[in-house]
Amino acid sequence: PSTGLADLYRVTMHHSSGINILPACTLKRLEQTGNGTTELTGALIVGSSTRSAGAAAIDDLKVSAGKLDVGSSGDSITCTNDILINGGHLDADASSSDGNITAQSITLSGGTFDAPSHGTVTTTAQNVGGWCFYQSGGTFNANAGTLKVDFGAAGAGHFNFHQPHNLTIEMYNDTSSTVYRDYTGNTVTITGDLTIVEGFFKGDNSTDTLTVEGNVSIQDGGTLNQLSDTRAVNLGSITISDGGTYNATSGLTTITSRTSGGYSWYAPNAGSIFNHNNGTVKVTLEDWGGADETYWHGTGWYNLEMALNSASRELRFDDVSGGGLTVYNNFTLSEGRFRFNAGGDSVTVYGLTKMSGGQYGNTGTAPSGTHNYLGGITMIGGAWQTTSGTLNTSGLIIRGGTFA
Repeated sequence: PSTGLADLYRVTMHHSSGINILPACTLKRLEQTGNGTTELTGALIVGSSTRSAGAAAIDDLKVSAGKLDVGSSGDSITCTNDILINGGHLDADASSSDGNITAQSITLSGGTFDAPSHGTVTTTAQNVGGWCFYQSGGTFNANAGTLKVDFGAAGAGHFNFHQPHNLTIEMYNDTSSTVYRDYTGNTVTITGDLTIVEGFFKGDNSTDTLTVEGNVSIQDGGTLNQLSDTRAVNLGSITISDGGTYNATSGLTTITSRTSGGYSWYAPNAGSIFNHNNGTVKVTLEDWGGADETYWHGTGWYNLEMALNSASRELRFDDVSGGGLTVYNNFTLSEGRFRFNAGGDSVTVYGLTKMSGGQYGNTGTAPSGTHNYLGGITMIGGAWQTTSGTLNTSGLIIRGGTFA
């Protein structure tokens, strides 16, 4: 084949066995229907006129049987419209370097889709059903690559691919949204990092748990979840940039790890928006296998719980612009060490402060700021180093541990 095939309406690869080579070319439509293998040895461009966003899918590339293999030289696939995999195998995970795939939407209803380990699979518009990545069957192997939703116009795209690795959301504007749904098991799991560059990334079903095993980065114009969110949320770590927003669940947000730079929670600016939604944020570090220390930079939690997975683990608190530590309801410490990176930081807890284990203020710079525990303090265990400044509390109950 050559670029002369661009004038043909459809090219069908229907060989029953063996390998056919497809060099760099431009086609109007390509279908893999035979049981053999078609191997790309150059960039493939498929499609003609572009459909409107939200219109019925036009399957420029269709894989129904056999294998369409991107080869091993970093070859890319660019579709003007849509990709349908309803059988066979689209193998974009090359053995050495692999390229990128771009389409308006991708539907996987059967067969296997192996995503590139080093490249990016990008969708640019929703189809008539509202989907940009839609899986109703088949097998999706994310490998170590990235899926990206990158809309060039306002709108909402629905996403349910099973266990992507890295996921990037870059909508047309900050009010456009990608709506995630579970493929199975009432859990949406991202096995790598979630990056929200622009727009909302929000759930469709409040019973679905959202789990991001890597790092979450919310950039200026990006928003994670809706204000009314109630689901369980598990994040490796979270970074909220100036202009980014995390609308927390009214249930439980669990932070299980940290970034390579040392942060589990990083919201360093007044413009880093955290809407607590009367929910609980709990830090455990259970998925972190490196150094014992992690930094916790922010303020304004409703319920905050430190339950680190080891007594030697340490949470180092940094406030925002001298604002101190503010917890609007309950503050609970059960394991690990809570350290003030600046001893003069103030503390205001409006609900109950309860300590059953671990250490508070015992490491690093001794606390010296004004500490207000307005709902009282209950000590069951652990070791508490009191501030050398002023400590105000509505009540103190010591049933165990050390308070000094």
